Amino acid sequence: MYINSYAKINFTLEILGKLDDEFHNIKSFMHTINLHDEISINNSKNLNIETSDKTIIQKENIIYKTILLVKNEFSIKNWVDVVIEKNIPISAGLAGGSSNAAATLLSLNKLWKLNLSETQLINIAALLGSDVPFFIKGGGAVVGGRGEIIYPISNCNFDEILLIYPKNIFSLIKNKTKYMYSKITNIHYTDGNFTENIINNLTNINRLKIDNFHNPFFSILCDESKEFSDIISYLKEQNINKYFLSGAGPTICALDFKNKIDIENMQKKFNIDIFFVKNNIL
Repeated sequence: MYINSYAKINFTLEILGKLDDEFHNIKSFMHTINLHDEISINNSKNLNIETSDKTIIQKENIIYKTILLVKNEFSIKNWVDVVIEKNIPISAGLAGGSSNAAATLLSLNKLWKLNLSETQLINIAALLGSDVPFFIKGGGAVVGGRGEIIYPISNCNFDEILLIYPKNIFSLIKNKTKYMYSKITNIHYTDGNFTENIINNLTNINRLKIDNFHNPFFSILCDESKEFSDIISYLKEQNINKYFLSGAGPTICALDFKNKIDIENMQKKFNIDIFFVKNNIL
């Protein structure tokens, strides 16, 4: 069985405060994009997970955790062979791992004939990570709470987006998301209106101004990383004025890049990977 595991971007990411369990209460407009990992999964007598990224340790792999969770929950005797071709960069703010977990969960539901409903799949996904429930359906959605509250949004139109992934910013930090959220204070809290404004302008996303794409981690990264702030300065020099951060970073999403930027020169200047992406459901 083959399945594509799509990345996502956050047009907004707002932190409304803290929940009783000390997790942050978020509100975000997210959308899957056509950048994806490719996963092959088939029944087997033994568990085998093979990935093109050899830096991933099997027992730390969220796919491994997903398989064990489902196998134990439903007393499945089979194991699976899994082969993953990684195209989504790791710790990039694109939720590649969460997407892999959801894709694995959806595959096991079919492969092992579990007949789980979408609601049941989302409930299991929530046990695996905050972004995983969103990927059960994908597309566009306003996501709230820890990530388990999902309001699907259709008719989101956006042109090709340039993704700029600075490769070394988090290379020495093991848990990037935890580290970035530790930097959040009360001054970063907002009321959700940035996200509502995006939702009210779904057909005109490319016409919105930079201030509409809110993400508190953007200013944190500018303060934390000279490399990140240098890239932002470079974009401004190229007259690129519509860009935003995805997730907790460090991937930058630029909208108005066409006929403005020399990609080859930018790659020589900075240690980055470049991706051109589109809405994956069009």
